[in-house]
Amino acid sequence: HTHVTIPEVVKVEVVNPPSCLPVCGSEKPEDDIVIKPEPPKDDGGSVIVVPGESCSTAGTFRQVAEMPGYSFRFTLNAVRPRIATWHEKQLADCTGWVVEGREADGRMVVHQVFDANYWLRHQLVFTYHKDRSIQVDRYDGVQNQFVGRAIFEVNQDGFITVARLYDGLQRHVSTTSLRYGYGAVDSVTTTKYDAATGVQEGIDSISRPAEAIAFLARTYYGYTWFAR
Repeated sequence: HTHVTIPEVVKVEVVNPPSCLPVCGSEKPEDDIVIKPEPPKDDGGSVIVVPGESCSTAGTFRQVAEMPGYSFRFTLNAVRPRIATWHEKQLADCTGWVVEGREADGRMVVHQVFDANYWLRHQLVFTYHKDRSIQVDRYDGVQNQFVGRAIFEVNQDGFITVARLYDGLQRHVSTTSLRYGYGAVDSVTTTKYDAATGVQEGIDSISRPAEAIAFLARTYYGYTWFAR
């Protein structure tokens, strides 16, 4: 005869730990777990803040030792040698960041706006020519796509006299002449052009100072940095 020994059945009981709110002891089970993605590491000494948390220094620019790491890939190679100082601030409620690069004399070279995940929203690149004219190029999105250019003619007193706008293909779109009264913009006259043909489409004038200034700020990239 063959004897078979049957092992005893071992009872295994799995005990799951109870759900717990931040204050243990609550009778209500914890809601679904929400995982916050960690922001990318920054190589420029920036303070990393997880979106949604309070921002104790929001809205305040601070100078940083070097270009913030998240700004590196969006900063054009041609402008990097011109930048002497870098400045960074966080937008309110941790909704994004602003980075500015300036020349040694303080003139703006780049103004970059990033979202909370450190992706570029848009940037302005400033170039100062020997004839006193100022060129401002705008680039949008994570592809850093060139979308347009504003050129300002500046007189010997530092006032903008003419502003010109070009589209992403560098086609002339409009020209605005500025007139001043008591040291401030008094009125503007704008000539519009068909981007494809260059044919003049029409002329518009704004005689109310507040409306004229608002139009310039809305239409011409970077105008607010040089407005008087």
